Amino acid sequence: MDNEESLIISIEDNGIGIQEDKLDIIFNRFEQAHGRDSRYNGTGIGLAFAKQLVGFLKGKIWAKSGGEGKGSKFFVELNKGRNTLKIKIVYLKK
Repeated sequence: MDNEESLIISIEDNGIGIQEDKLDIIFNRFEQAHGRDSRYNGTGIGLAFAKQLVGFLKGKIWAKSGGEGKGSKFFVELNKGRNTLKIKIVYLKK
């Protein structure tokens, strides 16, 4: 989705889904929606890394799901314009 101020990218799957009460914690490092004793493997750092990267770009990331067995949809919103990413470069004198 594209508008004047931002670009929203969505990624959808038809996988195992996520319980509604877990949608906020899945972006925390080492968190897994289905717990460590689940048959689903993973370390729980991928979505945390994505959140950190999107945050660096001053964007937003979130997820929606119809619940277990109903897949998930992830959204990344990035602002447009020159002020989106300001990096200050400092040169040190020798």
